[in-house]
Amino acid sequence: MSLRRSFVASVVVALAAVLLPATAVADVSPSQRVQMEQERPVKGRFRMAYTNYYEQNGLCSGSRKYGTYHCDGYRVRRGVLATKLVTYKLDENVGRFDYYLLDVDINNMNTSGTSAYGATKVTIRTLSGKLVDSTEAKGISADDPDCETLDLSISTPWPGVTGSADLGSVAFCDKRASWTRNRKSLALSTYQANMLGRTTHLSAQRWVKVRRGNRPSFDVTVQVPRDSCTSSRDGWCTGYRNGSEANTWRIGTT
Repeated sequence: MSLRRSFVASVVVALAAVLLPATAVADVSPSQRVQMEQERPVKGRFRMAYTNYYEQNGLCSGSRKYGTYHCDGYRVRRGVLATKLVTYKLDENVGRFDYYLLDVDINNMNTSGTSAYGATKVTIRTLSGKLVDSTEAKGISADDPDCETLDLSISTPWPGVTGSADLGSVAFCDKRASWTRNRKSLALSTYQANMLGRTTHLSAQRWVKVRRGNRPSFDVTVQVPRDSCTSSRDGWCTGYRNGSEANTWRIGTT
C-alpha cells in the first residue's frame, strides 16, 4: 500500500453556542486538514522476517497407545512484515488542545509455506506527560472465507471535534483470521493478528489529545515468531523450538 502523503481527514468543529454571538449559527462545521508531520523510515519500510511452525503435515502413522505414533513433520509459514509509521497533526487549534494522529501500516510480504498460522503483536504506546485523552481503531475479524479487504476508520470521541479518518485496511483470506485490540491504558494498546498465513495487510491508528503546544511521540513495537527447526526427516521439520523477536521504533512529531 502506498504511503498516503496527502491524507486529508474531515474534522467537524462544533462550536458551543455560548461562545458565539447571538446572531451566529451554533452548528458551524468548517473542514479541517491533517498534515503529515513525520514518517519512519523516510524511505522504504522497517522489515522483520518471521518463521512459524505449527500444524502437523498430516502424514502420520503408528499408534498413540503403544507410543509409536509420529508425523513426518510440521507445516511452516515464513514471510516478512514491512512496517511504516506516519504521524499527522490537525492544522487548526481546537480550544486549549492539539490533536495528533498516528498511522501504523504493515504489509505481509514474501510469504511461503503451507501453514495458515503465525501470530504477530503490535504495541502502541504514547509518550507524553501531557496526554489528555486517546482513542484508536478497533479490532476487526474476517466474515468471508474468500480473500477480502476490510476498510478501517477511526472517529474522534471528543466534544467539539467530530468526524472520522478513513486511513487503512486489513486484508484477510480466511474466515478464522482476526486483528484484535486490547486497550490496556490511556497510553497503551496492543493489537494481535492470529493467522499470518491468511493475512496480507494490517493497519492501526491512534488519535491523541494533548495540551496545546505539547508534541507527543510514540513507541511502536512489532513482535513476530522466530521458530527454529531442531530436527528433521525426509525434508520435513520434525521438531522445533518456539522463538520470537521484537523491535521497537519511536516516532515523534517534531
